[in-house]
Amino acid sequence: MSAALKIILTVSIFLFPFIAYSQPVASDNCASAPLINTLGTYTGNTGNFTPNDALWFKNSNNFCSSVAKQTVENNGFYKFIASSTSISYTVCAPTGCVNHNSFFGISGIQFLIFEMPSGICGVGSITKKHCIPQLSGTDCGSCGNPKGCLSFTTGGFSIGTTYYVMIDGYEGDICPYSIQFTTGIVLPVELISFYGTPADNGNKLQWTTATEINNNHFDVECTPDGKNFKTIGTLKGMGNSSVPVTYNFLDERPADFITYYRLKQTDHNGEVHYSHIINVKNNVVQHAQLTPNPAIDELTVETIVQSNGLYLFSIEGITGNCWQEEFYLTKGMNQVKVNLTDKLSAGFYIFKVYSLSGHVLSIDKFIKAGN
Repeated sequence: MSAALKIILTVSIFLFPFIAYSQPVASDNCASAPLINTLGTYTGNTGNFTPNDALWFKNSNNFCSSVAKQTVENNGFYKFIASSTSISYTVCAPTGCVNHNSFFGISGIQFLIFEMPSGICGVGSITKKHCIPQLSGTDCGSCGNPKGCLSFTTGGFSIGTTYYVMIDGYEGDICPYSIQFTTGIVLPVELISFYGTPADNGNKLQWTTATEINNNHFDVECTPDGKNFKTIGTLKGMGNSSVPVTYNFLDERPADFITYYRLKQTDHNGEVHYSHIINVKNNVVQHAQLTPNPAIDELTVETIVQSNGLYLFSIEGITGNCWQEEFYLTKGMNQVKVNLTDKLSAGFYIFKVYSLSGHVLSIDKFIKAGN
């Protein structure tokens, strides 16, 4: 890892989400339950589920009651990580339930939050945390059970522990549903800022997180075309943090003109999220002044650099590199005379100034005239 990489604390007032992504659909199998990690509303329909894990669920432990346990027939699963000992959430069964040949008629949905004391979800017993035995749609006029939406704040959770959510159509009913957690769940890493600036030794990237939960690492990815990204470095994440943390990374070999960057953030559980894409334009906009142009025996180069050091002058023709030489330049304006005698034939050439790290600082054109 480059010595230029470091982690420092900082403070900022600007905050925006690390990622923008669609909320996942509940899984038919408990073992592959997707993670709830936003405070948005998760919606679905029990008609999308099959009884894949229904028999295991009936036999694993008590559900809401012995009767309700027997009605688990088309269940789907989510999971979440607790960030507090109490969790607040709202569960809704809107209009639109369809009776699926059940004895009780249109009964709606049932809902459970549970924990796996050991093993993987789908094997063994469960520990019940909270249960809604029956929640009917708002169009169920004859139902004596709760209808529409129910909101709860439930305690007894362990911070950092994974819990599962099961939602089921009561006796196989096909029903729309929505679930929204409002407090108490782990949220993804949030960025305060992510930007890059060009320098003589490469492109300097910096990003700051507002909070981090289970953040394993960042991969820095880049591309010259904005499409085909490749990893150019990895920085270890802070894991868990409730204060702003700033990361720095130096890309010592950016593209000649413009480089696009994004961050790939990976949680400890392997979940991956991507940042927005930024771009950094190199200092090629700062041209060197070449005189005379056309030139015959000598070319005068006036160029501005940001620091003292060795720089590479390159003259390139249509067949590739034709001439290169290193010059020591001082910070600010420099004037260098380049002898062209016996170096180039008459023709059109590209003049480039490079830092010794290979970073292009300027690109200009000139004509070599015949003697």
